[in-house]
Amino acid sequence: MHLRVHDPAYTERLTAFLRSVGLQPRSDALHVFSPYGLSDLLELIVRPNKKKITQSIYEAKVEKWLALWPGLRVIPWMAESGWGENA
Repeated sequence: MHLRVHDPAYTERLTAFLRSVGLQPRSDALHVFSPYGLSDLLELIVRPNKKKITQSIYEAKVEKWLALWPGLRVIPWMAESGWGENA
């Protein structure tokens, strides 16, 4: 879906929360594929993806996201393993 939207701000916000989640419409239902589960998405938890971005980029994004969604639960960069790291 986000590939059809040409607003970069929308795309950035959407992909941040839907990383590794896929939806496939089928005739009988909507199928969800999520190899890492849905708990972070449903609980509004943001974790750093340390293999994709730097700490400064993560912290700048988190600041923007918190302005839009103050209820987010943000995992700090150094608090624990982020996406792409061994726990």
